[in-house]
Amino acid sequence: AVLIVSWLRYFSYFLLIKPVAKLFLTLIQMLKDTIFFMFVMCSYLLLAASVFSTLFQAQDDEKYGSFSTTFRTMFDYTLGNYDSEDLEQNNDSHDYLMMSHI
Repeated sequence: AVLIVSWLRYFSYFLLIKPVAKLFLTLIQMLKDTIFFMFVMCSYLLLAASVFSTLFQAQDDEKYGSFSTTFRTMFDYTLGNYDSEDLEQNNDSHDYLMMSHI
């Protein structure tokens, strides 16, 4: 609690200088406006991770073995960090789902 209060006090000093206060308040408003987007994005990633984990955990244990690794893999796919690795089974459905995810 003391750490939070000291950081709030530090950032409150930015509100005293008028040019910096405008920028600081703009930054705070931008962060407030992105909360809804982050909620939607996390909800979608949770849904996609559950689908991919359920369908492909038997074929590729490294990427889809647990829910946390599947969530990280889905986040990597969202950033464009993916490879076209062939699965033993369900390769076409994996490719179609990956394309729809991206």
